[in-house]
Amino acid sequence: MKIPNCLLIPLCFALSSLAADPLIPFGSTWRYLDNGSDQGTAWRTPAFNDASWASGPGQLGYGDGDEATVVAYSGGASTRNATTYFRKTWTITNPADYASIQLTLLYDDAAAVYLNGIEVARTANLITNALYTTYALWPTPKDNSIGQWILSPALLVTGTNTLAVEIHQASPNSSDISFDLELAPEIPPGAVTRGPYLHMNHQSGITIRWRTGMATNSVVRIGTAPGLSSAAVTNLTPTTEHEVKLTGLQPDTR
Repeated sequence: MKIPNCLLIPLCFALSSLAADPLIPFGSTWRYLDNGSDQGTAWRTPAFNDASWASGPGQLGYGDGDEATVVAYSGGASTRNATTYFRKTWTITNPADYASIQLTLLYDDAAAVYLNGIEVARTANLITNALYTTYALWPTPKDNSIGQWILSPALLVTGTNTLAVEIHQASPNSSDISFDLELAPEIPPGAVTRGPYLHMNHQSGITIRWRTGMATNSVVRIGTAPGLSSAAVTNLTPTTEHEVKLTGLQPDTR
């Protein structure tokens, strides 16, 4: 049975995760070891003492002229060491605040990344279980290549966290290496704390208002049944006080 001049609309509120300030921004200060020594695997772990290592801000490397910190290398121009090591620690109050973590790595020529001692990223041109004498596989990527990985926040711990990165040269006579990194969390969407409220503008339009516990974007999907949305109205400006206006609706439609 139709109800004249009435709009019955199944509504779905799609709240996307929000990007937050990086936990580690590009240009952060890192400790590094550039003497070509064999560090085994202990250097990847939080317990490792890197107090004797040098430090400097990203981008770190040599040979390109765009480095904020120029690292050294052992040997001569045709016998450069294969591996340079980098470490950074930072603190987190509550890892459960994050929906996911995006790792963005600037590298040349190859790299592996460890978070709290666990491998979380490896470029395709670096073999598994690479040694300190292992060079990158050919072909190597362009200078300052970018790789991205999505990490689980379960890898983080409350308190001090440790990132460890090994950068591998392409060959003993390769002229440059590069490294920088960003670690950026995404925050879960805020729960609806009030509403939604529907206000009829006219027979073919309606305004929907609701409130969320934290600022998010606003998405309302429209359809004849849940899961059968045929359109969506989106406002990408984060807010806690949401208002979406729907127009062009058909009266007497369930």
